[in-house]
Amino acid sequence: VRPAYPGAPSALDVALFGVGDEVAMAQARAVAAEANAARNFTDVAKFTLRCLVCQKGLVGQKDAVEHAKGTGHTNFAEYA
Repeated sequence: VRPAYPGAPSALDVALFGVGDEVAMAQARAVAAEANAARNFTDVAKFTLRCLVCQKGLVGQKDAVEHAKGTGHTNFAEYA
């Protein structure tokens, strides 16, 4: 476990493990399954965003990427 960046709070610590570490992979799969069951994830295809530069409403990562490429705007916020 190491800090995400120098001086980062411990809540942002990152754990690194090798791709061949089956114990770590099993634990990661369990965490992912638990989050999925609790619906604690973002559906990047359907989440709603607003461009904070021009206020245009967007749906999903694809729209955001296309908007950024077309306008150069890169500041977005997710909203419900």
